[in-house]
Amino acid sequence: EREFALSLVQENNLRETVTWLSSFKNRLNTAPNGNEHIIQMKAKIETMLKSSSLPWTVELIDHKNTPQKSLKVRFTGKTYPDEIVVIGGHHDSINQSWSGSDTAPGADDNASGSANLLEAMRIIAEQPQAERTIEIFWYAGEESGLLGSAEIAKNYKAQKKDVIGVL
Repeated sequence: EREFALSLVQENNLRETVTWLSSFKNRLNTAPNGNEHIIQMKAKIETMLKSSSLPWTVELIDHKNTPQKSLKVRFTGKTYPDEIVVIGGHHDSINQSWSGSDTAPGADDNASGSANLLEAMRIIAEQPQAERTIEIFWYAGEESGLLGSAEIAKNYKAQKKDVIGVL
């Protein structure tokens, strides 16, 4: 029987992820090291999922409109694997201060959203296999105009993927 997922959320995991992501000086999609944090996130996720019994994949996604990559975790569904539920948020940040600083650690926008996605992923990985496929995205270049998510959505539409829900 599935546990009530909300009771499985560990606040400390959220805090640690926000602190870790905020330690990167700049997560802007055009920053010279704009992929450093997402490459490290991919490695962190692969380590987290090693003990999961679910069928999973982790993938970095290249984009045409931004040098920054998106990250996708896929848990294949048991009964309806072609039906996809998407959960997503962006991992980039931007500095909108008047000071001219090139620092954009983005604790609230969007390290907090990224932390929530990571915690949701951890909880999903510990549950029985879902009926439908679940894909979790950390989108690139959202602060520059929804670049990553728009490109992925366009590609999914062209490939006629059956996305039945998005959060």
